[in-house]
Amino acid sequence: MSERLLTAREVGELVGLSTESVLRRYRAGAIPGFRLGSNVLRFAPSEIAAWLESCRRATTPVLGSSSVGSLADQFPELREFFGGYFHQDWDIDARDDDGVIRLYLREASPEDVAAVRRQLHGLLELGLSEAELADRLYSDLGSYYLPTDGIADWLRSVRERLG
Repeated sequence: MSERLLTAREVGELVGLSTESVLRRYRAGAIPGFRLGSNVLRFAPSEIAAWLESCRRATTPVLGSSSVGSLADQFPELREFFGGYFHQDWDIDARDDDGVIRLYLREASPEDVAAVRRQLHGLLELGLSEAELADRLYSDLGSYYLPTDGIADWLRSVRERLG
């Protein structure tokens, strides 16, 4: 192996994320990495470069492409919901995702809540992989919260908790 492996902190510095965001995305399967023993996590620069390129392709429309395109364009209410409530300081507003959802329910109109529920259903119907959901939740919809378990299951749970 000729390339020097990167730490989570180094990956974060490279791509403009906090170390914790890199770790959350790794655990969600969105960022490629591997463990060396039980406590050592490393990232191959070539795999990080490929991941960044896939993120760029996922958010850059291709003429005649049948790709999903920007989720923010398809689901503007979800962009408002995730970007407005699961922003990078969400944990200042609430202890956990349930607290964020309760805050949203106190502040949002019933029409907005219904629109977010409908758009969550539409997002789940796209059939995106867990890694795609993790990437797009952050890059397109502005969410800084990533659950430790499956993203699709969490999105279904959010939809249910919204009523």
